Amino acid sequence: MEPKFKIQWHLTNRCTNNCKFCYIKDKNNNELSTEKIFEIIDSLYDSTKKLNLKPIRIYFSGGDVLLRKDIFKILEYCSKKDIDVGILGNPNLVTSKIAKKLSNLISRYQISIEGLEKTHDYFRGKNSFKISITALKKLKKEKILTIVQSTISKININEIPFLLKYLSKRKLADIYSFARLVPEGKGKTFKKELPSPKQYKEFLLKMFYVYQEIIKENREIYLGKKDPLWALLFYELGLLHPRKIQYCVGGCGIGKQLVIDVDGSVYECRRYPIKIGEMPKQKLEEILSSDQHLYHIQINKIEGCKDCPLLYYCRGCRAIAYYINNNYFSKDPQCWKT
Repeated sequence: MEPKFKIQWHLTNRCTNNCKFCYIKDKNNNELSTEKIFEIIDSLYDSTKKLNLKPIRIYFSGGDVLLRKDIFKILEYCSKKDIDVGILGNPNLVTSKIAKKLSNLISRYQISIEGLEKTHDYFRGKNSFKISITALKKLKKEKILTIVQSTISKININEIPFLLKYLSKRKLADIYSFARLVPEGKGKTFKKELPSPKQYKEFLLKMFYVYQEIIKENREIYLGKKDPLWALLFYELGLLHPRKIQYCVGGCGIGKQLVIDVDGSVYECRRYPIKIGEMPKQKLEEILSSDQHLYHIQINKIEGCKDCPLLYYCRGCRAIAYYINNNYFSKDPQCWKT
């Protein structure tokens, strides 16, 4: 695991897109003021130092963070604190001028692409694919590390290996990653499009072998393995040999990261709706020692995981388990291990 304590921070819910599975659509947009944001940054900096959680990385997200007029003030403030910053953003407002300004203030920029052109435009709007590709080129020109992220459902699952090949051939992405669709917000309408455990295992295996082919020619692209179920696949392939440990080294991010919403509310995960704190009213150490947070890191309560040798490497996706089974501690619906 990358030794960084991560914060995903939604600065705004304002957005120029209207994506079909958006999970923040119709949420309130009580944005924090610039001063409140600076106050939280100061608090995070002091707390992570106190708790020995440095270095820290903040991913600013939205909505579209570039819609905030103070975004460069916020990025400059983080830079002065030596905080590593990434943006999980939209491509629409990424001009050559914006990319150049960002190059001195962020280490990475993530853009979502849901498949090849027709499929992506179905999910995110007409001409969105071309806009995304153009934005990636502008970011690459300024030597900003580019990440492409996809959301997996039955609709695009067979196209994703071809998307990886497309991005690799054109050297558009430094990192390619994906996550499963979580049926929340507008995504509830796609609940029937979640792949079965068998389908998802076959997809991961396909992606693994496609990537082996790709890196023979292009070692510049890295396949991110953020999905917890990669651990299960590698275990079954004999590539992962779990040790007897008592701390998490991979898998579900809950416990190793936090999410700050536009109004300062704090959550375990961007897709899990239970609030566990509020900033700047509370400091990080207070939230991490709260009953709400301690409840969510009781990993021995997760069904099917307690006696699994991959407990500290996987734990499945808690958000998907919650939305499918209405039970945070239920088994990951796409886990194929019996």
